[in-house]
Amino acid sequence: MMIFDEVLTISNSGEQQQIARNFALSPSWDVGNLHAVAFVQRNSTKRISQSAKALNLFGVSVVNLDPVVASTSGTPADFDTEITYTGSTADDVTVTLDKSALPAGWDGEIQWGAVTDPNSITIPNMGQGQMEAVTIRMIPDATPGLGTLTATTAPVSNPGVGVVIDYNLFSNTTAILYVDDDRGENWGTHFEDALDGAGYAFITQEVLAAGDPSAEEMATYDAVVWGTGQALNFTIEPDTQEELKTYLNAGGSCFIASQGLLNHLGINDFTQNYLGVATRTLFARAPSAVGVAGDPIGDGLAFDLNQPFTDFAATMTPGVGTMWLIGENGDIGIRYDSGAFRTVFMSAGFEGIPSGDAVVVMDRILDWLLNANPTDVQPATGATDLSLALWQNTPNPFGGVTRVRFAVSREGPVRLTVYDVTGRRVANLVDGILGGGEHSTVWDGIDASGRRVASGVYLYRLQAAGESLTKEMVLTR
Repeated sequence: MMIFDEVLTISNSGEQQQIARNFALSPSWDVGNLHAVAFVQRNSTKRISQSAKALNLFGVSVVNLDPVVASTSGTPADFDTEITYTGSTADDVTVTLDKSALPAGWDGEIQWGAVTDPNSITIPNMGQGQMEAVTIRMIPDATPGLGTLTATTAPVSNPGVGVVIDYNLFSNTTAILYVDDDRGENWGTHFEDALDGAGYAFITQEVLAAGDPSAEEMATYDAVVWGTGQALNFTIEPDTQEELKTYLNAGGSCFIASQGLLNHLGINDFTQNYLGVATRTLFARAPSAVGVAGDPIGDGLAFDLNQPFTDFAATMTPGVGTMWLIGENGDIGIRYDSGAFRTVFMSAGFEGIPSGDAVVVMDRILDWLLNANPTDVQPATGATDLSLALWQNTPNPFGGVTRVRFAVSREGPVRLTVYDVTGRRVANLVDGILGGGEHSTVWDGIDASGRRVASGVYLYRLQAAGESLTKEMVLTR
């Protein structure tokens, strides 16, 4: 209604007529959402024959070609980025970094051609369709962890239409992808709290917003955690199953927790040959669960499965897999080691596990997925065989719970003790008679008096058969 009708003087194909109208922009208008729309209509019936909407005055599109990067400690990472100007009016474009989510000691910078700046750059007078290559560089120090740089790219004349993108770097730490596939039920925080509590660095991908990850995207990570809540359909569809197969066949590791997946998929190639399920019975009750004794994941577990949703879960019988968790009416947890990949499946809602137990379960699952071949074994000095062995705790550094694995050659007294760097005893993790073989225990950062200890470096010492081994662990709060 801002521009009044104009009678066209053309009537034959191929003829052209140009109409120019000028009008003032109101200061109250949102220029970024302003469009000029033109209609060509018959004068008699007002029937619209053609219509068109003008391009935005200002706009940019940004493509990050390297969404996630993993590197060794202290190695800078470059994220190649393409900026395309989409506005109809030429304008300067700024790229500005927000470093607030970087760990202490990390830094970042922007590079465009010969220009490098630690905070921002300006690309002058970009025209419609012009594309510029920009590099976002993240510079970690020796501190292991996940760093995030946030870059905002915007036209100077209308910064409100700017594009904000996060750039993520895992440096010298285990990289976990959490796929939030609960179809908007918003139970993802339970997974995130468990991953945080177990001390893992992770990135969340919301399926509703970003779609399912591809095999190539998953391969960037050390392990994938996938939760579908109680969704009974529209999750892990055939195309996604093929992506997961490709990822796993290349040596991947994946934990899937889904109350409805077996209802949705049934027994097919993916559930049978990748999750290890032979048969399933739908909607059995599972108000509580216990772990399988002696299993590396299930040993000693016992918890109720609470709301947020009903306690139904498909019970299963394992085929190529091995059960690790048992519900009231049957198996609800299977793990599978194919030799090429590892998977853990839970047919009940992980969201129903109480918070404290969820941290332990998540920690044990990831410990099993990530440690197919234990490393860093230290035989006692002067020993001719493996009389005593102590593995590095996982995860390390940790923020909630960490697991310590060790081995003794024969039955006898065993002590595993945590000390601070001054040599003061903090906690006894093991103090008793153990049989020969491999064992494990967890420490939740609580001292012998029941108090949470401060962040810092701690020593853990294994003593058995007159010998001892010591390692360091790092606790971060």
